[in-house]
Order: sequence, then structure tokens, then C-alpha cells
Amino acid sequence: MKAKFRLVKIGRRGGTYYIVDRDAGERQSLNTKGKAEAAELLTARSEAHRDPALNLLKARVYLAASDPEMATRTWGFVMEDITKDKTGPTLRRYQTRRFTGATAPSTRSWDATAANCGPDLLPLPLSLWPN
Repeated sequence: MKAKFRLVKIGRRGGTYYIVDRDAGERQSLNTKGKAEAAELLTARSEAHRDPALNLLKARVYLAASDPEMATRTWGFVMEDITKDKTGPTLRRYQTRRFTGATAPSTRSWDATAANCGPDLLPLPLSLWPN
């Protein structure tokens, strides 16, 4: 079985590496001129295509390693942090809305929220839309 993606280098554009989708024939720039980095990006793209669930687990591991406190943060922390750089009417709007509805302070952590809301965010098929 042929790989879905292949790596090409186009010299007339400064020697930049591209990933080419064999099925669609589309290419996307990797924004790199290094062969080793391009090969690593190609491997990551191929792995993501083969097993998206594994890719999600890898992303969680990378996030946990880069920011160990992420799993314990709540939406309240996010709303407090986002208001730090707001001023005037925008600040007042953020302050009044942060304690209502879906943005009310929660004891649920970011990781639990992200893990539990995945299927809810998928678009409904047209056959299930109300008339």
C-alpha cells in the first residue's frame, strides 16, 4: 500500500519542502528547508492520518509535559486571566458575563471539560436538523 503523503522539495521557491497528498494531488508547505525536519513532519502527518486517536493521546502527553498545571485549571482561572489585558467597556463586559451561564466558575478541570465535550461539538447531520 502506498503512503498517503510524500515529501517533495521545490527549488524554485527557495528549496522549501512540501507534503503532497497522493489522493487529492494537493501540496502544503512545511515552511522548512531542512530535510531532517521535513522528514519528521512527514512522519507526524502520516501517523496522524493512520491513527487519529493515538495522535490525540500524544497531544495530551505533550501538553502535560509543557504545562503540568493545565489539568488542574478551571474555567474560572481562564476567565480571570483573560480579563487582565482588557480595559473599559470590554473589561466590564467580561466581568459581568464571567459568572453567568456556561462561563460560571466551575470545579471541573480543563482536561475533564475537554475530554467530555468532544462528541457534543460535532456538527449534526442535516437529517437531524429541526425543520
